[in-house]
Amino acid sequence: MIDITEPLARLAGEGAPIWTSDVASVLAAKLARSVDGALDWDEDAGEEWLSVLTDGIRVAALSARLRLVLTIEGVPLESVAGQDVIAIVVPSFDDPILRSDLSALANAFGGEQMFRTLDTEKFSANDLWFATV
Repeated sequence: MIDITEPLARLAGEGAPIWTSDVASVLAAKLARSVDGALDWDEDAGEEWLSVLTDGIRVAALSARLRLVLTIEGVPLESVAGQDVIAIVVPSFDDPILRSDLSALANAFGGEQMFRTLDTEKFSANDLWFATV
């Protein structure tokens, strides 16, 4: 199990570094190029995550609001190095191996309501993506 409570608290805490969707977009494009993938993001729809897809499968996702990258093992992170980004590396986006306190999720992503159906003791990167997209 990967506990993401503390990283989320750091990202949402007072004094957390400024992060914009423009910065996330540049880094996501670099990450997509590094894996010969494509960037998928509907900014106009207000999507929270910029997804990097390889052969139509999500291999990384960058938050548009937080210095957070979710990625599968083996994705090179050199393109986001030095950006004070927290990377959470998982075996796959489908494996329910993440956990977090509800308060950390709510503080980081702006409320508890979106997590009402999420099992905070055992969820996947896709579950987090879906709850907050």
